[in-house]
Amino acid sequence: MGVDKLPKTLHTQRGQLLARRLMELRIAAGMSQRDLAAKIGRDQGMIARIESAQRRVDLVELIELLSALGRDPAKEIRNLVKELLG
Repeated sequence: MGVDKLPKTLHTQRGQLLARRLMELRIAAGMSQRDLAAKIGRDQGMIARIESAQRRVDLVELIELLSALGRDPAKEIRNLVKELLG
């Protein structure tokens, strides 16, 4: 009985969509990468890697990012899921 492995997601269409959407939300919030990084206590390079789809975002980080952007995480995640599955 083998275990199916999940495919790598960084360079998939869905991974790119998530990265692009986070960047759009940051820009709409009028924040720079540095502003967002400071707000969550991380470095600007981390935000750049997320937005360029070079770094994955786990659910806890996604909630933290969305909150820092002044967004309702539950609503934004629902919207993202619709887009990702659409």
